[in-house]
Parts: sequence; structure tokens; C-alpha cells
Amino acid sequence: FTLAGVRGLDAIDVIGTEGAAQPRVAQLPEAEHLLRASVYQFNRDFDAARRHYLAVVEHYPQSATVANALYQTGRGFYLQLKYDEALKYFQRVLEQFPDSLSARDALSFTAGTYNRLKRTDEAVAAYRRFIERFPDAPNPERPFLNIVDALHEAGRHKEALDWVQQTRTRFKGQIGDALALFAQARIHLAQGAWQEVVSDANELRSRQDLGGTRVAGGTTPQELSFLRGYALEQLGRTNETISEYLSIPDGRNEYYGKRSTERLLALGSDARTRSLIETRANALRASAENAINSGQAEQGRRLAQDGLRLINDATRRYEMLGLVRRAYQALPAFNLPPFSLLTLGRKEVNTTKAQAGGMEPSHQALAEELFFLGLYDEGVPEFAATKPVPRASQERTAAVTSQSDVDYTLASYSLRGGLANRAVRFGEQLWKNIPADYVLELAPRELVDLLYPLPYRESLLTHTPPRAVDPRFVLSIARQESRFQPDAKSVAAARGLMQFISETATDIARQLALSDFTQDNLYNPDTAILFGSQYLANLFKQFPAQPQAVAASYNGGPENVARWIGRSRSSESDRYVPELGFSQTKDYVFKVMTNFWVYQQLYDEKLERK
Repeated sequence: FTLAGVRGLDAIDVIGTEGAAQPRVAQLPEAEHLLRASVYQFNRDFDAARRHYLAVVEHYPQSATVANALYQTGRGFYLQLKYDEALKYFQRVLEQFPDSLSARDALSFTAGTYNRLKRTDEAVAAYRRFIERFPDAPNPERPFLNIVDALHEAGRHKEALDWVQQTRTRFKGQIGDALALFAQARIHLAQGAWQEVVSDANELRSRQDLGGTRVAGGTTPQELSFLRGYALEQLGRTNETISEYLSIPDGRNEYYGKRSTERLLALGSDARTRSLIETRANALRASAENAINSGQAEQGRRLAQDGLRLINDATRRYEMLGLVRRAYQALPAFNLPPFSLLTLGRKEVNTTKAQAGGMEPSHQALAEELFFLGLYDEGVPEFAATKPVPRASQERTAAVTSQSDVDYTLASYSLRGGLANRAVRFGEQLWKNIPADYVLELAPRELVDLLYPLPYRESLLTHTPPRAVDPRFVLSIARQESRFQPDAKSVAAARGLMQFISETATDIARQLALSDFTQDNLYNPDTAILFGSQYLANLFKQFPAQPQAVAASYNGGPENVARWIGRSRSSESDRYVPELGFSQTKDYVFKVMTNFWVYQQLYDEKLERK
């Protein structure tokens, strides 16, 4: 509403004809220009924001806000990938307002802009100036690490490694030391220097703080173990590789656990390494059986689940699953709670005639009628408005109806009615108390479906095949973006199931020739899936058969992803995912891909249940 209001005011105040190349706004009070500019900038309408920022520069040249107005103008150009234009404004800030609060940010963006333009020497020089001028800036290790990355990106690995050593010396024992060492590991990975990757991973394992997914350029113990295993695999040290990959737990939310399992299965299919995999699998099976038979259920479970990760053969896999099932039966943590699906609402046709002028029916009464009619999408909200303990079915009249059964039934009805976000809410509460490495094949399918529902099947099958996009991947994005809440709106004004910002949505509408499109159309699930399918198709054209790169692009932008892939010197996801420079983007990829792998396990490409 704020954005619409500002646009309405600008329609009145704009100078020049509509559609002019450079429309201007009338002079307004300085605060009004800044307010409108900030609204536009927040909503990524950088052209409109720029008009107001430049109006401040023109009409209020003596104001203390001019430096920030110039900086924000440059930042808008930068985010539009118009780097030459951005540089002009950052340099104006540095030249005209060197002591302003905006100068620090302008200098940092200047360095980043040079790097985007592949002017590496100028980027390094700008970062060095930043280090000298702003030694007390937050995260003081960041410009050092940016120099390492800029040189790495340019393929100047020797210089990059020299800066790694400078950074480690300057920040010894601090987070900057660990981040620099991980940058070194990534350089060695790009070089194919496998023994050095192993050594770097060994050293990093001793660090208390690796940054994780909360710090740009950080890593995790799981990522380090995977990279170590990957390097050992390239060195041909297969037995060590198997042990390293198996040390990473595989579970429904474990990105590197799943990738480790996939690499182990590939080793089992390779004639050169098959015998080693089979030997290990047989040993794990025997040890698991002995442990379970001797009452050591937890040890047996772990051994059997490790064995599962090495087996492609369906018969042998079925036998190993049997061992896992036996272990689960002896372990309370792996015993899923039993639920009963209740009959909410009446079960027989109502033959009583309604009284004219009677009282309005209660939420519960409405819910019972709607459930009886099978209108679950309308009945669930009515029921949730009161959420009483329902009337028990005839089979349960002597039993006490538990609240957990009510919640489970309501979640199941939500699924039937297409209210997937309500089902996921229940599913996540349920599954957070279940071990992360629980083998989903052994779980009741109805409980798995509450965590990984399949809503909007018709829309998915309509919009994804013509664009050669896997509908399960679209599901995975939607699950992460909105948990299937069609009316979701983020603080950044991203809308709908697929969380499109207005800038991207407008571009997609143009591609689809939708002349009457408005941003609120994104709250329609079919429209959201159409737009998501189109946008993902565009990204897959840029990154063919690379779902990790596409997921990263959806979150962090394709231009950044192309740089990170280039830095890795490889199109193999196991080599470029560690390079993802935004911590949020790396975490996003982990979550989308684990969603995708589960949906692939549950459904085929036509969304038929497996």
C-alpha cells in the first residue's frame, strides 16, 4: 500500500510526458523526496528512487543528506548491474564527501564494482584503501578476504594465496583466520591440488568457529568432511573416501550427507571401486545384525543405515531396511507417535428442517457441515476458529479423544482441502522431535506427506512440462519460499507462493505477454506457479542440468552465481557450491536441494506417487 501510495503521488508530481526517457519530479520538501526514494529503493524500483535522490542533490545541494543520496543512486545502478554508471556516483561521494558516513560504503562498493567489471588491480587497490582508511570498520577481515576472492576470481592464485597468509597473520586465532584458510582450501580445490585440500580440511577441523551459514565465506564440519572425502576420492584412496563420506550423517535435511551417499553409490557402480564398496557393505551388514541380535540397537541402527548408503541392489537394500526396522522397534526415539484419523462433523444426512429466523450457526456447526460435504478448504478455517475437542465417532465413544488426534486430523483435512501450509505447520512440529536421519522409506506415508505435501498438482503439470522444468523442483522452491502459503508477503514485498519481487515479476509478465498483470496476481497460486516455472526455465537455460546453480540464482542472482562458478573453474556442483559467496544463498541451496531429493524419492516426474 505504501508503494502504491507513493506511485500515486508521483503520478501527480511528475514533470514531462508519461513514458519519457528521463521523467522528473517536481521540487518537494527534502524529507518527502527522501521518503519516496526510500520506498522505491526498498521495493527495488531503482529508476523511480533515483529521480528523488537526484532531486535532493539538485534542489538541496547544501544538505547533509546529499552524500547518502549520491551513494544510494550509485547503489541502485549497481543492483541493476549498470556498473559503469554506479562507479560515477560512488566516486562523487569519495571526491566530494570524503569524511561523510557514506564514504565508507561508497569505497567498499567501488572496490566491488571494479571487481564486477573485471578490473582486478583497481579492485584490489580500492580494498587496500578501505583497509587503510577504515581500520575499525565492522568485520575488519572482510576487505582482506575480498582481495583474496578477487584475485582467485581472476585466476591469480599465487597472489591470492599470498593474501591468505597476510590475512591469517593479521587475524590469527580469530574468525578471519578460519575464513582465510577456507578460502585457501577453495583455491586448492579450483586448482585440483587434492593433497592440499586434505591438509587444509584437516587444519580447519581444529577450529572452534568456522562461520557456518551465518558468515559469508564460512563453512561447516559437514562441508569440510565432504571436501576431504572428495579430495581423497580424486587421489584414489578409496577406503579412506568411504569412511569419510560415511562420517557425514545422511538425513532429510542433510545436504552433504545426501551428496556423500550419492558419491558412494557411484563408487559402487564403478568397476574400479565396486569390490571395495561391496566388501564394506557386507561387513556393515554382518556387524549390524550382530549388534541388533545382542541388544545393541543404536549401534546396529547406525551400522545398518551406513550399509544402506552403499547398496544399489533392490533385494539387498530390502534386507538392510529390515535390519533398520528391527533397530527402530527397540529405540523409543525412532518410534513415531500413533495417530487416529477422526471423523469430524456429522456422518449422516441431516433431515431436520432449518428454523427460519434462527441463530447464526457456530463455527463448529459450520465446520461439521462443510466436512460432511467434503469442503475441507472451507471447513478447516471454521474448525480452527474454535478448535474444540470434536464429537467422537461411534467407534470411539468410550475413548477420550486426544488433542494430538484432533491436530493430526485437522492437518490431514488441510491436505485434502489444498491448505498445504497448515499441513506443513503440523508436519514440522511433528518431525522436529524425530531424529534427522530417520529413513523416510520406513515412515508411514501419511506422516511424510504432511511434511512434504503435493499441492497445486494440476497447475504444476500444466505449467512445467512446456518449459522443461521438473515440477518437483518448483515444489521444492515453493516449500522453501513460502511453505505453500499463497498469500505470503515478505518484509521486502516479495509476494505469493514463489515470493516474487515486483521487478522480477514485471519482467516475467512481459515475457508471458500478460498486459493486464498486477502484482497482486501473484497471490493466485496458479499465476505464481506459472511465473515460477517461467523464471526457473530461464535460469535452467543459463545453467543447464544444474539445480544447485539454479537454486542459488533464485536466491542470490544469476550474475553472482556465474562468478562463483567461474571462480571454482568447474561446472560440477561439488566444486562450486563451496564457493557460494552469500551465506544465505548457500543455506538456501542446502534447503531447496534436500527438499528436491525428498520429492524425487516420493514422486516421479509426472507427480505420480512412487
